[in-house]
Amino acid sequence: MEVNTKQRSAFSGIPRVPTGIFGLDDIIEGGFEKNSLNIVAGETGSGKTLFAFQFAYMGAFKYNDSSLFISFEETKEELRRRMGRFGFDINGIEAKGKLFLYNYSPKEINKFAEELPQIETQIKKNRITRISIDSISTFALFFESESRKEQELIALIDKFRKLDATVVMSSELKMLPQSQEAEESFTFEYLADSVIALYSTRKSDVRNLGLEVVKMRGTNHSRKLNPMRIVPSGMIVYPDMPFTQSSNQK
Repeated sequence: MEVNTKQRSAFSGIPRVPTGIFGLDDIIEGGFEKNSLNIVAGETGSGKTLFAFQFAYMGAFKYNDSSLFISFEETKEELRRRMGRFGFDINGIEAKGKLFLYNYSPKEINKFAEELPQIETQIKKNRITRISIDSISTFALFFESESRKEQELIALIDKFRKLDATVVMSSELKMLPQSQEAEESFTFEYLADSVIALYSTRKSDVRNLGLEVVKMRGTNHSRKLNPMRIVPSGMIVYPDMPFTQSSNQK
């Protein structure tokens, strides 16, 4: 049964925003906390961009929320082509004024800084309630020193946290080579309301995808590693299945 996230969570009394990712809302009390800031971390190939885009797109397509997607990794044309393969009607939703795309290359940090006030105006003018940023790891590459990277990341997170919107930011996740487990500490987890880790683990010649809710404030969430698949319609989580090789191959 689909959870009506316009209502309050039966467990916590906190308004929720559905992720638009089938199976995930079942293990986080119906969705992200409204107006929360959420980090989705994963290694290359784990589905970070898809997660962030699906959250924004499904908000506009299914829940009639106005959404904004900012990419520091791909052009608008690349996003439309890649995400369009999942059947997302991106041009149609954009034409309705429900989805707004921005992209900046690593050489355009000054342009992003100059246009940020314009983006904030766009958010308020169009009553945008969902924002996805892909990714803060690439954003950090705009700056040379580690101290400057940390300073700018904290400023970026703080700025978007203050907006009246639910925010998803993707980030690279470092894996420990020996155990293939995620590092216990996430650099900016203390600034986020939730951290979701996406895994791509290899067994023999097969890679298995998994999703773990590392933390989510004010939420009675799943504590297990959940099987995940990327299918022609997008990302799906299987909370009732064990994380095994067979569960990822069906």
